[in-house]
Amino acid sequence: LSVLTQLTCRLKSEDVARALLAMVEKQVTGPAGPKQSLPFIALLGKLIDALPPLAERLAHHQAPLLEQLVALLRYPDEAVQVAAFYACRGACGGGTGGVTLEERFPARLLRTMCAATLATLGGAPGTELQFNALGGLLRQLLRVAPLVSELMRPLPDLAREPSLAHAANDEASLPLILKKLLHSGDDTLRVASVQCMCCVLAQRPESCVAAFLHADLPEFLFEALSSTNELLVWSIYCCLTHFIQHELFYSKCQSAYGIEPVLRSLQFLLKLVNVEAQKQGFSLLAEMLQRQPASIKLFPSWSTYCLCLSVVRDGVTAADRDVCSVAACALASFLRTCHLVAPVPYTELKELMDALLQMLREISPPSSHRMSAAHSVRSEGETKLSVPELCIIQGLQAFCSACRLVVKCSSEPLLRENRFAPPGGRGDLGSAKELEWALVGGCDSTCIPVAM
Repeated sequence: LSVLTQLTCRLKSEDVARALLAMVEKQVTGPAGPKQSLPFIALLGKLIDALPPLAERLAHHQAPLLEQLVALLRYPDEAVQVAAFYACRGACGGGTGGVTLEERFPARLLRTMCAATLATLGGAPGTELQFNALGGLLRQLLRVAPLVSELMRPLPDLAREPSLAHAANDEASLPLILKKLLHSGDDTLRVASVQCMCCVLAQRPESCVAAFLHADLPEFLFEALSSTNELLVWSIYCCLTHFIQHELFYSKCQSAYGIEPVLRSLQFLLKLVNVEAQKQGFSLLAEMLQRQPASIKLFPSWSTYCLCLSVVRDGVTAADRDVCSVAACALASFLRTCHLVAPVPYTELKELMDALLQMLREISPPSSHRMSAAHSVRSEGETKLSVPELCIIQGLQAFCSACRLVVKCSSEPLLRENRFAPPGGRGDLGSAKELEWALVGGCDSTCIPVAM
């Protein structure tokens, strides 16, 4: 099959490709059974992968073959199903630009694909079939907004086709299927499950967030952050970024439940070199800190607050300046009175600000270089900031947040002085006055020269 596919691609002959499609159609729709046609179904999937324009020809000129492929999605033989899902995934994902799935396929066929995919995933298929159904066809279907609504309905409502009536299963709703796969031991399936959630939330955020929350999916996402698979952790960060845009996420106290897993995963990632995952994690943390309602406590314990302080400090001092910039943004959101815990760890906050000031000193060029760079930017008419400039701006904004915080703490008798120490905490927690003097000194020695 591989040799035949490669030869077809090298020949670049439409006549050869059409002849192969005709041969596949004759075999798959002919009197031979699906098991005998399995090599031809597999060949079709490989051909569409290698020559995406064949997908449109399949849809517009070989409807009987397409109908048979969709019917085979529920054939009671796993090898046939694997090949059929692979071919259907190619048929949905191939083609030339500008043609949508709704324009390419009849609505009836698309609904049948949706029902067959849910029915398959709702059962107990093997790993290869699960991946072809989940990471293959389902992800293609979820790119079409109306199909997301179809897929979010329970399977009994979808199974209108007589051939699918036996597959109706109350447990086979998309949120429950994704939760089951997220809880599996296969990281490839877990990544595909999370990416499918992202597709759903990108297409139908308002109507689907409540269903996902009802299925406890955010809790499962937070638990999965303990994984050492960097792609999975990055995918979860992206998915959670969709959830945290919605008020319902906070009213269900999901953020308070998940803040520690987010911090632990970031702590792990900072030991690695995956810059994109680190940036996505700090971006998620910054939004959680910024959007958290003041009336709902984010940090459930003193130790979790100090963990956040430590993780943000490590982010601000990271080797990559892009990470520093996003971590500084998270720091600005972290330094709010609504996030404070008692007793306030002023000494550790001072150490955090010392790290921020050190970062600003390291990335700030000499004044002559800054003037030259500014003149160069003005002469070229550019407005885009460089990474160091953005890092400096975010760092100065975080410093301003620290100044506002210490002013509020100084005016609150309960926050001004620490009367007691937490169990297991360090003895000297400092005071608001000590932090205030440290900020005054930092402003004079670092912030003003950097800003100038």
